Amino acid sequence: MRRGSLVGAALIVALLAAAVVWYLLRVEDLPEPELIHYWPLTGEVAPDEDATRTRVVSVKIENSSAARPQAGLADADVVYETLSEGGIPRFNALFHSALPARVGPVRSARISDTYLVPQYVALFAYTGASEEIRRRIQAAEIDDLGMERQPGLYERDPGRSAPHDVYTNAAEVQAAAGGAGFPTVVVPRGFLFGDVPEALAEAPAATRIDVPFAGGNDVTWMWDETRDVWLRYVAGAPHVDEGAAEPYTASNVVVMYAETRETDLRDVTGAPVLDIRLDGSGSAVVLREGRRYEVGWTASPGVPPRFEAADGTEFPLAAGNTWIEVVAPGHDVSID
Repeated sequence: MRRGSLVGAALIVALLAAAVVWYLLRVEDLPEPELIHYWPLTGEVAPDEDATRTRVVSVKIENSSAARPQAGLADADVVYETLSEGGIPRFNALFHSALPARVGPVRSARISDTYLVPQYVALFAYTGASEEIRRRIQAAEIDDLGMERQPGLYERDPGRSAPHDVYTNAAEVQAAAGGAGFPTVVVPRGFLFGDVPEALAEAPAATRIDVPFAGGNDVTWMWDETRDVWLRYVAGAPHVDEGAAEPYTASNVVVMYAETRETDLRDVTGAPVLDIRLDGSGSAVVLREGRRYEVGWTASPGVPPRFEAADGTEFPLAAGNTWIEVVAPGHDVSID
């Protein structure tokens, strides 16, 4: 090779080396890309990773007509509505991304809570329970911050009549974990969020859901296309949070069919106590963005419901809050 060619090749190598050094120096000067963290139960942006590792707070809330208007439900990430004795439903509200200072009326635990609460590794706030349900709460290794164990977390509202007068503070419940000897940091499993798979995009439209319950507690959800949310009504009237004018809203409404049986236990009125199996598997309908999607569900301790399309892939929820209407198979739910 000629000398001129060698010099030229050496110059090219030197220039490439200089370019690599310049690039590496530039990369070192660039800021680290900012990671985006999301709340596991809503799919919405969280302030930081530490926030997402705080404890979920589960509160048992009454839903008889005497309990309305409830306080704090509008801030829940997830709300389950399940039957209790006499066919009147109750709520289990899960708080994580927001922790309202007033939540209630808080009421007693049910067997269904012993399946639900461990799925979210949640702290459990409730007023009391029968001996059998206390035994099940202990057997499920639930972090129990109920009223009997932590009376300081609860207060009675003198403006409400008993037993519809007990309220708690979700932030204080979360803060009480450490003092009660429970972990203060947990990484809760959440839902899958995202767009509907293209193969399912043409699902049937749905603009109204009717879920009948006893005692004037019939539930209706109406799709509001202008706001991209479902609006909740009870007995034909808007169901509103305390001090609010607009009804509760949900990004997702899930009708979840769960095995329901009467047990040999009786409540104070003599009605049979229900065992609603929120673990295991079953069928469900996910309603989001004005459409309905037939799915299956599976759930187990530490794992909230995983919704599955017919091909076995996980079905995503829309980012935002979710209300889950739990009913027995064959319950007369109307979706139009």
